Amino acid sequence: MGTMGRSDRHRVSGQLIVGIGILVVAFLFYHYFFISPIITQINGLETPEKLPYSLFASLMTAIAMLYGLFGFAFSVLTFVGLQKIRNIESIETELREQSNLLEAQVLYDMGKYDESWERLQELPNKTWEICLRKGLVRNETNDTNDALYFYGLALKFKNHDKNCDTGEVLINMGRTFIRKKLYPEAIASLKEAIHHKPNAGRAYLFKAYAEKRIPNVSMALETVIQGIQVDSAHAPLYFNKACYCALLGKKAEAIEALKKAMDFNQDRYRMKALIDPDLSGISNMPEFREMVLCHAMREKPC
Repeated sequence: MGTMGRSDRHRVSGQLIVGIGILVVAFLFYHYFFISPIITQINGLETPEKLPYSLFASLMTAIAMLYGLFGFAFSVLTFVGLQKIRNIESIETELREQSNLLEAQVLYDMGKYDESWERLQELPNKTWEICLRKGLVRNETNDTNDALYFYGLALKFKNHDKNCDTGEVLINMGRTFIRKKLYPEAIASLKEAIHHKPNAGRAYLFKAYAEKRIPNVSMALETVIQGIQVDSAHAPLYFNKACYCALLGKKAEAIEALKKAMDFNQDRYRMKALIDPDLSGISNMPEFREMVLCHAMREKPC
C-alpha cells in the first residue's frame, strides 16, 4: 500500500488547481459566447443569423464545464482517498510498533535481553516508553553508555508529554550510574527521582545503596528509614536497614529489621542473611541464629 508522500500531495494540489482553473475559464467562455449574445438579442442589438454560433459556443462551453467538474471531482476524491490510505497506514504502523514493544517487554521479563533488543531496534525513538525500554535492555547487557543515552532521550519528553513517568526514568538512570560506580551521579539522579515519585520505595533503596558506597552508612540508614515510611510494603528496604544497622553497631534494630524482611519472604531473606557480609556483626547473636539457622533446620535443635 503506497504512502502519501510530498510528490503525491503536490500532484493532487495541481489537479485541484487545474480543475478550478478549467471551471473558471469555462464559466467566462460560457458567459461571453452564450449569455452575452442572448442578452444582446433580447435587447435587439444582434441579428438572428449569429445565433447558431452562440449555440455552438454554448455546447463547447458545456463540454468544457463538464470536463472541469469531472477534473475537480476526481481531484477531490483522489485527495480524500489518499488521506484515508495515509490514516490506515498510520494505524497499522502504530499497532505494529505497540506489538513490537509488548513483545520486547515480555522477552525482557524472561531475561532474553538480546532478543528484546532486536525488537526494540525496529522502533523509532518517538515516545518516552520506547526510549526507557531501550535503556533498560542496554543496562542489562552492560551497554551502560547506551542506557544513559536512551534515558536522556526519554527525559526530553517530560515537557510535552504529561504521561511521561519522569521518576521511573530517573530511578533507572540512577541504577545505571550505580552499575558504572558513579555514586554521586546516582545519588543526584535518585534524589530527583524521589522528588517526582516520592512513594517509590525503589528510589530510596538505590539511593541508600549509593550512599553506603560513598561511603556514608549513616545517610544510607536515614534514606531507607524514609523509604519505609512512604512504602512500608517494600521488603528490600527492611533487609538493607538490617545491614546498615549492623554496620553501625545497632544490633537490636538490625535484628528487628531482618525479622520484618523475613516476614515478607522468609526463604529469600534467610539465604541472603547467611551470605551477606554486612550482617556479620550480628551473625553470632541468638536472635539471628533463631531466625536464620533454626528456620533452615527446623527439625533439628539449635
